[in-house]
Amino acid sequence: MKRALNKVKWHWQAVAGVLALVAGVTLAVLAAGEATRPQAEPPMVTSSGLAATASLSRRVLLFGDPLTARFDIVVDRRRLNPDLVRLETSFVPFTPVAEGRSRRDNGSLTELRYIFTLDCNEAACLPSMARKRQFVLSPARVLYREPARGGSLPAEVAIQMPSVEIASRLSATEVRMIQRRNPLRVLDGPTIGLGIEDATLLIRDSSSELPPATYRVSPYLLVALLFALAALLTVGAAIVLLSRLRSERPPPPPPPEPEIAGSPLEHALGQLELALADGQVGEQRKALELLGRELRHSGNDTLARDARQLAWAADAPVRSEASALAETVRASMNGSQGGQRS
Repeated sequence: MKRALNKVKWHWQAVAGVLALVAGVTLAVLAAGEATRPQAEPPMVTSSGLAATASLSRRVLLFGDPLTARFDIVVDRRRLNPDLVRLETSFVPFTPVAEGRSRRDNGSLTELRYIFTLDCNEAACLPSMARKRQFVLSPARVLYREPARGGSLPAEVAIQMPSVEIASRLSATEVRMIQRRNPLRVLDGPTIGLGIEDATLLIRDSSSELPPATYRVSPYLLVALLFALAALLTVGAAIVLLSRLRSERPPPPPPPEPEIAGSPLEHALGQLELALADGQVGEQRKALELLGRELRHSGNDTLARDARQLAWAADAPVRSEASALAETVRASMNGSQGGQRS
């Protein structure tokens, strides 16, 4: 019963170790995935040695919200000089309020990235209360020098810009409230009787003025804690499994009980009985000699002498005499044992 309980306990501890190991690996994968969130892939280089794409942070935004435009340009340095690449843009009616540029070399390729933060709080961007206002931005141009015989030639690639829509962030109730409060300051336009100054006063939650995001736990600290917890669980699970596999193996079965061997005299008597049953004279002589020696060691000189005389007789030992001697020795042994037991 105790062995069965130990075996069940060992199995449960092994299962717990495996579960802890799986949990540690899972946490490590989640933390690694959060720390290595994939970025947008750059465009593939075309046969001209240059490729360019453009993207907007949003295609639909509320009036007053900022818009981010990103341009990714990949240049093959084996064909073009990235230092001679320029980007020309026009975001009318949006106005650039911030601009950033970065470069990264990867093998024979150079990745150029331009990021513009755009804003439009003018009347030209004010949408109607009933529908969105759509804008198609002018194509951007990538200017570069293409190698030619004896020098280089100017070349360009046009980048088509996605369309963007602006929706009103004002409710009909707020518009009516402004009209009742100041009926003289009313302009006809896309806002159905609402002036640009009044519309600007009603703008709520402008994302350009929002405070920076806050967290209960810093994302970087959370990733570090997940990595640490995953490492602890993995190491703990490995230690538990190794210790159980080494020290808590099921005990080996007990060795078989040794058989109690007979006395030398009983062995010699058994050899004589086997030789008599086989009928081989040589084996009978050996068995009689062995029996005589053991009888002499046990102090029975008379029977020892009879056994040796039969063993070394000129003629073959008589079976009847040898059998009678064996019976006499057996009876003597039984009598001795019986006397001891009594």
